[in-house]
Amino acid sequence: MDQRQSARDAEGLDQMLLENYALISASHEQQNIGRLADALVYQRRLHANLQSIVSAVAASDAPVGLDPDSSADARDATMAARDAQRLASAAAPDAPRVPTAPPLPAPPPQALPGAGQWLQPPLAAAPPPLLPPPQHQQQPPPQQPLPPQQPQHQQQQQQPPIAPAWLAGVNMSVSGLLSTLGLPEYQPLFEEHRIDMAALELLSRDDLRGLGLPLGAVVKIEAALREQRRARGGGGGGGGGG
Repeated sequence: MDQRQSARDAEGLDQMLLENYALISASHEQQNIGRLADALVYQRRLHANLQSIVSAVAASDAPVGLDPDSSADARDATMAARDAQRLASAAAPDAPRVPTAPPLPAPPPQALPGAGQWLQPPLAAAPPPLLPPPQHQQQPPPQQPLPPQQPQHQQQQQQPPIAPAWLAGVNMSVSGLLSTLGLPEYQPLFEEHRIDMAALELLSRDDLRGLGLPLGAVVKIEAALREQRRARGGGGGGGGGG
């Protein structure tokens, strides 16, 4: 009975040793091609087999189930098992591990509208800006309001009498009238066209402008002629038309 059990145990050890050789070869092959995770699996299985073999050998006082003719093979298998155990013990704890990517962080929950206003701490109020010290400046005196300016066309219509009052009722020449009005520079123009006082009173504003007189000089001459006619009682003549 004991011999049959020992034979079965020896057969199981032989199969386990063969499996260990295969595991060692597979582990080296996986390491060479870079598949470290698979190599680590083989090494762990090898380590478990070797522990089982050591436990079985230690439980028996003599080599179990070995044929006397194959004692040399048993010794070689035992030595190989011990070497494989040392190899697996040295490789299994320090076996490299395949780096794995860290787990992706869970996406934050979608913030509800207006929720951030309650979650955020209140911001500190910014200090008021530093203002420069007030500089005492002399303020200019208040200006007197200017009188409203009348439109230009109203100024032209309101023509105050330019000629002095002593011209009323005085019969004078064209040269005297121009000198009195401060327009002596236009006397050669009237002499060139042979215009006397009688002809001057018959000229309209357009006629005077046609002679080359500026509008200001024409207005002065018309005002002076108007004063003379008023002094004479509104006597005829068409001057000042236009």
